[in-house]
Amino acid sequence: MTFEQRKAAERRHTILALLVEAGGSANESELMTGLIACPFGFEFMLTVDVLRADLDWLQQRKLITSELLMGTMVVAWIARLGVLAIQGRVPIEGLLKPIPQE
Repeated sequence: MTFEQRKAAERRHTILALLVEAGGSANESELMTGLIACPFGFEFMLTVDVLRADLDWLQQRKLITSELLMGTMVVAWIARLGVLAIQGRVPIEGLLKPIPQE
């Protein structure tokens, strides 16, 4: 896995974790804020286009559903498969594997 692929896998994993933490849904502004606040250093590579590409990637794999509301803001909802993936119960290529909890 290249450095760029690893960062993308970390971002996607973090997006799913943020959706779980938010109760199952969040808009792109909330997700951007959460990604910028996390310790992985996403703020240096994060744009709305990058976030939307990650949301599209997650949706294509049925990990989330998303919708563009009023033509301006994307809202995402975590799907059951996304919850299973974030728990480490279903491996998804291109998504960071969660660290086992003790």
